[in-house]
Formats: sequence, C-alpha cells, structure tokens
Amino acid sequence: MGKMMYLVDGFAVAIYMILIYLLSRLIIEKNASAISMTKILGYTDGEIGQLYLLPTSLIVVICLLSSFPIDYYFIRILFRTIMMSSMTGWISFYVAPEIYVKMFLLGAGTYVLVAAKEFQKIKKIPMEQALKTLYKTNNTLLDYL
Repeated sequence: MGKMMYLVDGFAVAIYMILIYLLSRLIIEKNASAISMTKILGYTDGEIGQLYLLPTSLIVVICLLSSFPIDYYFIRILFRTIMMSSMTGWISFYVAPEIYVKMFLLGAGTYVLVAAKEFQKIKKIPMEQALKTLYKTNNTLLDYL
C-alpha cells in the first residue's frame, strides 16, 4: 500500500488520541470535587497530577506493550486467511522490529499530549468546587430531616 499507510497511521493516531482524551477527561471530571479538596488541603498541581495522571500513564504503557503480541497474532491469522482464500501464490508474513518501536513511540507521544491537556484542566479546577459540593450535600441532607 506504500504511501497510503501514512494516512492509515494518521487516522489510527487520531482515533487513539480521541479515545484516550475522552477516558482521561472522564476521570478528571468525575474526580473534580476530590481534586478541589486536595487543593484545599495544600497539594500542589504537580502532586495532584501525579495522583491522577500517573496511574493512567502506567496503564497506557502496560496496555501498549501488552497489545503488541496480541496484534501480531491476529494480524498473522488474518494474513494467512487472506493468502489461502484469495491468492494462488505465497508471500511470507514479516513485521520488522522497528515497527513496534514506532507504534510505541506514537502511542506514548500521543498520550503525553493528552496528559498535558488534562494537566491544564487539573490546574483550572477551583478550590471552591469542593466547598460548593459539600454545601449542596449538607443542604440536601437537612431537607430530608
């Protein structure tokens, strides 16, 4: 496919970036009041970023590395199936080792961009949000009494 693979790479990276961004955004938004409370307790933005972004970063790296053998296995099966069904000749299946390095660097680099964007969101969460949430919760409990 030659030069068309660069287009496929671009779309794959874009889809990966959107997926990781949505998942990271969900984590930050669901924990906004907890992040606000940690700011009230005196944690810096860097420490809060480590609390919320470091575990996600580790999972992303583990998933990237563990997906390589799974991807290789399924692509090999697809390749053999296509070779047996639609072609009369035979082409050997080979994936160059530098492809795995390229995939890891693209995935990790994309995640670094998303993590930087999410860190900016963590910085923008105000300290007052935890107090507002606490106030709403207490008023709701008092209404039931």
